[in-house]
Amino acid sequence: MSRILIGLIVCVFASTSVRAENVIQYITASQQGVSLPSSTNQVIDLVTCMSANQANAQSAPSFGYVVDEASANFSSVTYTDPASKITVTQNCVPAPGWINPLPKRPLSGARIPLVPAQVACPKPTASTLVLLTLGQSHAANNVESRYTSGPKAFIFSDGNCYPLADPGIGADGDDGSIWSRLADMLLATGRYDQIVVSPAAQSDSSVKQWAPGGNINARLLDKVRKAAANGLPVTHMLWDQGTADAGTLNASQWRDYFLSVVGSVRALNVPGSDAPFFVARHTRCNIRSGNMSPQQINDLIFQGPDKIIKSEVWKQALRLGQQLVVNGRDVREGPNLDAIGPEYTFDGCHQSRIGALLHAKAWRDLLTAQ
Repeated sequence: MSRILIGLIVCVFASTSVRAENVIQYITASQQGVSLPSSTNQVIDLVTCMSANQANAQSAPSFGYVVDEASANFSSVTYTDPASKITVTQNCVPAPGWINPLPKRPLSGARIPLVPAQVACPKPTASTLVLLTLGQSHAANNVESRYTSGPKAFIFSDGNCYPLADPGIGADGDDGSIWSRLADMLLATGRYDQIVVSPAAQSDSSVKQWAPGGNINARLLDKVRKAAANGLPVTHMLWDQGTADAGTLNASQWRDYFLSVVGSVRALNVPGSDAPFFVARHTRCNIRSGNMSPQQINDLIFQGPDKIIKSEVWKQALRLGQQLVVNGRDVREGPNLDAIGPEYTFDGCHQSRIGALLHAKAWRDLLTAQ
């Protein structure tokens, strides 16, 4: 890793309240010189971080990897897999004080005990967007903080409408979402008079569960039917899913399952069932959690170089699958959310307050460019 890149990483994580005893395991990767999305691992003390790096430098050759570089104290180590042409650099980077090493969920407090009061569903116009939000935890209610949208933003769920507020009814999770933030951003452009969100995401869900025969497919189809029956046909289907399938599906398998999801929706032949899918590029999730056992955390800290390389190979397969389904017509390219760095997650996986704004902005920019 270059001194310039290390300097940039340190600057990103720099803080006036850096805890000198804590560092965060930071992983950068590339394939044949092309940079891959960075990721973080656990927050630990510097000695432990250097020990993990040293262990991987020593074991890398046993997997056929080449150790390209290692600092004298093993605060940084770089190795390459000749087969996949993937190069990984593990660094020990100072952890800023705002990072919770082991956050527990829910972060935003207990679930709101009462469902918000129903409101009259809006009458859609040519300037109204009805967004069906699909996928796993990144598309559900797992953002660091809750958010309430302004007027003209609504949730549609099970035939009823509510003010758009977190946690969004219809998706799982107890915290915030990016969709409430996105609604306000879209309305602020002046191009739209109303935004309706129909949340449906389920954390840790596989594309297989959304496909025909999976346990989520019927719920997906019911969402589309009910939106049409209540005069709010879906205009956009926003898909953010993939990490649950890392290591279990290759690119063509993921593509085939996803296209069967699309086919099941099209077969409904109701208003809104022909709405385009927008598929986000999103594959990164290296979680830190206070809900894990000490052994689970230790296994993550000391995961071997083979696991780290395999993780990068799996993520590349998912990115390819997410590209293969795009035809530019009824399945379109979504935002590249992997391009938003891991410093904008609060737990190495899910969006922080700032990360949620960046994700929402990425969706806004994409949708307004259509």
